[in-house]
Amino acid sequence: MLIATAELLRKQFDIPKSLKECGIDKDSFYDEINSNADKILEDACTKANPIKVSHEDVVYLLKCIYNGDLESLMNQ
Repeated sequence: MLIATAELLRKQFDIPKSLKECGIDKDSFYDEINSNADKILEDACTKANPIKVSHEDVVYLLKCIYNGDLESLMNQ
């Protein structure tokens, strides 16, 4: 329900669906994906999250965000 509402608002306000649509270079994004995942895992908010995530989980999430693949996130 939350993702469907976010998608509706995204379309209503003409917000890009992905970082790729925002013009973020794929090679640059993927070159930094592991170091960004490490930084996310070190963030206090991530550490306080009641559901623990692995490095692989964060990398997967970042790839979905880059590609705008919300459907894959809903099926996890």
